[in-house]
Amino acid sequence: MDSKKKKVLLIDDDEMVIELVKASLHGSEFEILTALEGERGIEEARKTKPDVILLDIMMPNLDGLTTCNYLKKIPETQNIPIIFLSAKKTEVGQKVAINVGASDYIIKPFDPEDLLIRLRKAVIT
Repeated sequence: MDSKKKKVLLIDDDEMVIELVKASLHGSEFEILTALEGERGIEEARKTKPDVILLDIMMPNLDGLTTCNYLKKIPETQNIPIIFLSAKKTEVGQKVAINVGASDYIIKPFDPEDLLIRLRKAVIT
């Protein structure tokens, strides 16, 4: 693990999305950590203290909105920026995501360059 790289925790149940994000960020200043579901993502966030979290909304068991809510209530993770990465394209869904504590919202399929820009913005602010 390169200590100079910023850690991104990607919580998503779709392994294809995980591979796309990894490929999109390959060679960047970001190191990708992954969790395939919300509960595991919360554990990973508490353990690794990532610089930013990318979070899917539609996941089995613990959905992304609930996961975000938990992360924002835990002292160790409450200040980590969360960016939703979701196929939900509704404006209502985006407003709900921001209301539970997300700092940004990216719609799938995503533009790799836009993802990189938004991750950089999240770790700077």
